[in-house]
Amino acid sequence: QRDYWTYAIFIGALLHDVGKPLTDLRIEMRQPRASEGTRWLPMAGSLLECRAEQYAVKFAPKAERDYGAHGKLGVMLMQRLVPAGALSFLGRCPEVLQELGQFLGGEARQGAVAEIVAKADQLSTKDNLVSGSRARFDHRPQRSPGGAADERDARDAATRRAVALEPRWGGGLGLRRLGVVRGQASGRYGA
Repeated sequence: QRDYWTYAIFIGALLHDVGKPLTDLRIEMRQPRASEGTRWLPMAGSLLECRAEQYAVKFAPKAERDYGAHGKLGVMLMQRLVPAGALSFLGRCPEVLQELGQFLGGEARQGAVAEIVAKADQLSTKDNLVSGSRARFDHRPQRSPGGAADERDARDAATRRAVALEPRWGGGLGLRRLGVVRGQASGRYGA
């Protein structure tokens, strides 16, 4: 059973925060022949499966962020991100797969998977705070690449760099490898 538990902890560690970008960001898509964009929800399928031709990415206002929601997305995204063979392997030991599913669904805070992943996450965060970049603690407005000293311009420029997307509708998020979007995302609307 050791191999089943090891693999479940590995998957749990990889996916436990996979929903954070999806809850902190607002991705709006435009479908064929639509004059307005609609919010993309990952549960509906990839942007490609939702027939998105264009999309835009923005950070959700803090007041609209549901900080507990990301803890429930892992179990839904597990089906899309973990190969079927890996899930089949874990299915040979149902109690392990059930515990992993409960953990990634935000239902379990106890048990081997939850305890080991939580401890590893704490140690990783502590290590990052001790030896990571100090730039994240610098709250002074920084100059954007265009030279604007305005704090909003600097924040917007940092946001564009962070999501690797120009402030227009497009298709350059780097999500293509995950099958989130392929091919025809181009152009802009609402700019």
